[in-house]
Amino acid sequence: MASVWADGGGGCTADIRTVIWKEARALLSNRGSVLLGYGVIVLIFGGFILMDVGMEIAAGDFSRPLLVFSLLAVVLASSQTARSFAGERENRTLASLLCTRISDRNLFLGKVASIVLFTAAMITAAGALHVATINVVSRAQDGGWLFYQSRPELVPFMFLLPLSVASFASVVGVLISLRVRNVRGAYLLNLFSGAPALVIGCSVVGFGPWGRSWHEILGGTVLFFALLVVGFAHLAVKRFRRETLVVESA
Repeated sequence: MASVWADGGGGCTADIRTVIWKEARALLSNRGSVLLGYGVIVLIFGGFILMDVGMEIAAGDFSRPLLVFSLLAVVLASSQTARSFAGERENRTLASLLCTRISDRNLFLGKVASIVLFTAAMITAAGALHVATINVVSRAQDGGWLFYQSRPELVPFMFLLPLSVASFASVVGVLISLRVRNVRGAYLLNLFSGAPALVIGCSVVGFGPWGRSWHEILGGTVLFFALLVVGFAHLAVKRFRRETLVVESA
């Protein structure tokens, strides 16, 4: 059998974009509840929880923001993966989706990509709010501007580590969503599916860097997550059987 990753380049990209567009339309159709619900989450994680980390950041300690944004990634990815195939099944739209010409691989990758892109956008919004909040608080207390200038080489990992955690949780979560019949059950399971990634991130940040530089440790962690994501995605695509899912959703 040909590799599950073999496909025409142009058709593959177009199909994945189609799935992403479809997921974005579904999300925007409920934009009122989405803006309210996710707005509150971004406000909590980007503002309130990290409001008092200015002194830590000025001293070059980024551990708490790294952990908070990694937790945010799990929460966001879990909420979206729960609505992927489980949501389609619950809304009785799964059969029509699976009957399209889009290949199994592209359908799965499109679902995962839409979740990762959404999570990345929310993390970016939370990060911008975080930077604004700590600077406002610092200036109100007659302090200096805090733009992570103490350790600029670690700034990319404020985004890369949570995004790596989100990618892992998305792939595993969509795989779980394939088998769960309702969104509530999928959401509870998906929260636990992101736990291993969160434990890895917490262990690295909490107990590192074990005699090495933080740049090397965090870079190695991101690479490790990338390998896990590729491996789980390969496994998920091999296990994806649309014929079975069509029968189950009937």
